[in-house]
Amino acid sequence: MLAGGHDGRRATGDRRAVAPPREAWTTVAAASRFPPTVRRGIVATTMELHRDERILYAQTPSWRSQFGEHLGALLAGVLVGAVVFLVVDPDWIGILIGVAVALLATGYLWIQRSRTKYVVTTHRLRVREGFVSKELQETRLDRIQNVTVNQSVVQRLLRIGTVDYDTAGDDGSRFQMNGVANPDALVRLVDKAQRAAFEEDRRQAAIAEAEADAAVRARRADDALDER
Repeated sequence: MLAGGHDGRRATGDRRAVAPPREAWTTVAAASRFPPTVRRGIVATTMELHRDERILYAQTPSWRSQFGEHLGALLAGVLVGAVVFLVVDPDWIGILIGVAVALLATGYLWIQRSRTKYVVTTHRLRVREGFVSKELQETRLDRIQNVTVNQSVVQRLLRIGTVDYDTAGDDGSRFQMNGVANPDALVRLVDKAQRAAFEEDRRQAAIAEAEADAAVRARRADDALDER
């Protein structure tokens, strides 16, 4: 269970995914399936899902995590455009070049953000970075033990932050989601998914135990009939 809003600790039982995987493609058109706090900024992602698994969260870092860079791109476009405006005739060329510089810089920043994708499913947590050369981190939700949200004063004003997940195991793996929008909402989403997975495991265990008891009773009944 998470405590204090920003820091928490939760441990759940061991879970085993036994269903065969299938290919899934999450698009903006499917946004209605997501909770309201994570509908904005949903990105397409491709990953293999188990039969009973679905995607809860799929985003890149928020553009607000590059707020300073975006401001610099705008200022660079204005300065370059002003210089060309003063030097070159006709005047509209300077305006066009200034706009082009700002758009190119903004596009470069968008490509940088798109290299990183954060995905949370009902079973797993995934961080993928890169286009051609990719780095992938993945862990099951039941391995997450500590969750920490780090926000500076500026990040709190921009409503972004870094969510740091510590996982169980000797390797001490850590998963960081940097520059995510509404980090507290993401922490609550993961905690809710952990609770749901834990309850589902309990339900499946109860069903299996009931089926085993029914089989034992049926076998005893058959043995009793045979003895007669």
